[in-house]
Amino acid sequence: MHINEEEEIKKEFQLERVILFTDAVFAIILTIMVLDIKLPEGLKNADLRSSYYAFKQIAIRLIAYFITFMLVGRFWMAHLKLFRYLKDYDRNLLVLNLAFLFSITLFPFAISTWLSEFTLGQFKDFTSLPVQSAWGFELYIAVFLLTVFIHSLIAWYLLRNREQLCVHTSNLENELEWKVTQISLFLAPAFLVVLGFLNFFKLPFITPMIVGGIFGFIMDKLKQHYYPQSSNRGLVMSHLYNYAKNNRFKIPTTRNTIKKRKEAEARKKEESD
Repeated sequence: MHINEEEEIKKEFQLERVILFTDAVFAIILTIMVLDIKLPEGLKNADLRSSYYAFKQIAIRLIAYFITFMLVGRFWMAHLKLFRYLKDYDRNLLVLNLAFLFSITLFPFAISTWLSEFTLGQFKDFTSLPVQSAWGFELYIAVFLLTVFIHSLIAWYLLRNREQLCVHTSNLENELEWKVTQISLFLAPAFLVVLGFLNFFKLPFITPMIVGGIFGFIMDKLKQHYYPQSSNRGLVMSHLYNYAKNNRFKIPTTRNTIKKRKEAEARKKEESD
């Protein structure tokens, strides 16, 4: 075996270790989050009312876990899309990848902080939620923005060193959706600064939710504008939402049925002529 072949095999093995290590971290994070969902102590001998209230509390945690699971899963898919073009790596890429994993590992801490002072009765009114819950949700949004920023930074680094690190470099910018990613590279830190500035004011719980929603709305619209085909390959919930949005006014009526029937008869008549 030639020296070049040995180097290629060694490089491929080391790159595979990096990817497997990353996948393992994602799997551990998802497992840690679900382990935090536990039944309250003493529920075995509780009455029906107490059991019903306890299960409502668990339902809130399940919803939060589901949202976080989808977010972390989406980041894993985005990371997989980045690393499938790699043919080599360097020290800087490893550091960026570790920083990305660090931000991912903050999600369990953020979600536990968010839900630590969260009770069911307070869920009825966002403005009455305690400062701890608002701060916890701000932390959750901040972790999300930080992860988006580091992911964009990895994409920028790969494009900058594409000849050395990547394969199929001719269309790499479109594959990595760089027109949108480069905007998030500056927009995510800007929203982090805004979120930190708003933290000095005792604003209601819904404020960080609005900040995160605005960021997500802007990025979604940019993706639809620059990469409409890619924006249609979202998660199952996105497909269901788009289907409902596109068909909510298409209610079948007798008038529409007669109109379609006349159009079909007219087409048949034209074909026969």
